[in-house]
Amino acid sequence: MTSNFRLSDSFQREASSCRPLGAKTLVSDIFFPMPDQWGLRGDKYLWGALAAYFSQYRDLQDDFRATFRREFGEMTRHDFDTTPEDFHVERFSHGGMSSGGICISWWRNIGFPLLCLRHDALKDAEAEAEAAGQS
Repeated sequence: MTSNFRLSDSFQREASSCRPLGAKTLVSDIFFPMPDQWGLRGDKYLWGALAAYFSQYRDLQDDFRATFRREFGEMTRHDFDTTPEDFHVERFSHGGMSSGGICISWWRNIGFPLLCLRHDALKDAEAEAEAAGQS
């Protein structure tokens, strides 16, 4: 497995189907590839909604973490940092008994840290590319 997720085959396949190669990076790029496992059934729909939200941003924001927390709260009506247990969001229900369930521990321990890691790696790569282009 490569340490740079953007070099993985699965990312390249998904990214190439989204927009042309060489297109400017979007913040939503960090949402692909999607995780193989989720906490609860609503998590992947929340992931998709967050990816759609961040697709409006062309620049890798310095305040990604704060923006993520704010949008998580807006979309779920639950505070990312203080919600004590899993919860249900009707918007992310798509059939099934546990549909729409959001696993807050998955987001805190896996989903959010993964996105932050990818965001930081992509931001560093862009800074290196920009510096190399200016030399």
